[in-house]
Amino acid sequence: WQAVGVIGTDWEVPTVFAHEFATALFDYFLNRGKSLGDAFAAAGADAFQAGNPFPLVYALYAPPELTIARIEGGAS
Repeated sequence: WQAVGVIGTDWEVPTVFAHEFATALFDYFLNRGKSLGDAFAAAGADAFQAGNPFPLVYALYAPPELTIARIEGGAS
């Protein structure tokens, strides 16, 4: 495994809001097949529309076009 990037915040985010954002981000990225950049934007928009302003302090330091795919016959 190698790191391709990182998602960070400009300051501390309360756990309840971080959990909400992370859950949505991974749903878009892992379950819905969106690129990391699109998943990041969609999760932020969802949270912001729900009254959570904390996605505004997140920063994506990774290629936004990054996607993930299962390799058939690979390790599980």
